[in-house]
Amino acid sequence: MDWYAIVICDRAKHDVPVPGRYRHLARYHLQQIYLDEIDSKADDFLGIGIIKLIVDPPQKVRERGPKLVRQTCDRFADPNERNKVLEWIETIFTYQFPALSQREVKKMLQLDELKQTRVYQEGLEQGIEQGEQRGKLAAVPVLRELGLSAEQIADRLQLDLKLVRSTLEQQG
Repeated sequence: MDWYAIVICDRAKHDVPVPGRYRHLARYHLQQIYLDEIDSKADDFLGIGIIKLIVDPPQKVRERGPKLVRQTCDRFADPNERNKVLEWIETIFTYQFPALSQREVKKMLQLDELKQTRVYQEGLEQGIEQGEQRGKLAAVPVLRELGLSAEQIADRLQLDLKLVRSTLEQQG
């Protein structure tokens, strides 16, 4: 089985040379990528843009941040996935600007403005609905233990009867 490795460094000057006895392997099995040498066209790729936040100078990070937040919102319809990526961006900003408060970081990233958009509000509502349904489904086995029938559980929790039965079957 053949293998291949990729080493990502912020700059070539921070790379560690491959020891002599491994150079032959490295020539065929190792790709080195230096983030400061990546073409600016690659900034259109969300993942590369986020990674470059780690090595770019503060002014470039300030400019790139809000753009990456917008890209994230456009790319991820699922609010859970979108929030994970936004948290990642926010974490990188927190490390890049340690003197700023969390509120200042959110302002710099324009996250407060994002929360006012329709897409964010719809995603939030969807997330709340999913959470409510999970909570109700977690109560199904407990209500069954208390002696309620599937029909009674569905009625009390305002759930579809098929969903309640399916949940009870999965619980065994």
